[in-house]
Amino acid sequence: MRDQDFYQRVVTSIENGGLEAFYHFLLNYDLSDFNEHTKPPMTRAKERVIAFGRASWDAFHFSWKEGLLEAPYCSCLSSDLYIAYKRWCDRNGEKPLSLTKFAGLLDSREHKCKKEISLDGKPKKSYMIFEIVRPDEKLDLHGQCTHFRQQADTHGLGN
Repeated sequence: MRDQDFYQRVVTSIENGGLEAFYHFLLNYDLSDFNEHTKPPMTRAKERVIAFGRASWDAFHFSWKEGLLEAPYCSCLSSDLYIAYKRWCDRNGEKPLSLTKFAGLLDSREHKCKKEISLDGKPKKSYMIFEIVRPDEKLDLHGQCTHFRQQADTHGLGN
C-alpha cells in the first residue's frame, strides 16, 4: 500500500492529461526489433511467478545448483541426494516425491549413471550416481560423493 500523497499525484496526473500522454507514449514506442520470437525480459515479478509454479524437485534442484543448500553441487549418490531433498522438503513445507520419481525427474537435468565406487572404507560397489561434471572440480568421483555425504550430513551425524 502506498501513502496518500502517491494516490493524490496519480489523480492529479490523470486530471492533467496523464492518460492521454501515456497512450501517446505507447502508440509511439519503437517496437521495430520486436517480433513473435522476442524473449520477454526477466523481472523479479516473473522470477517469483516461475518459482511459485516449480514442483518440489525442480525448486530443490534450482537451489542445489545455485549453491543455496548445505549440500554441495557435485557428484553424489542418488540416494544421498534424495535424503537431502527430503530434508529440504521438510524445512520448506513441500511434499516429497518417492526416490524413483525424484531421481527420474532429476535425470532430465543431471546425468544419472551406475558406477562402481568405494565408500566409507568398504569394497567397491555399484551405485546410482548423479554425475556432475564441472571443469573446476578437483575431486574425483569418490571424493565428490564422500564430500557430498559429509556436507549434506546424509547419515544425520552432525547438527
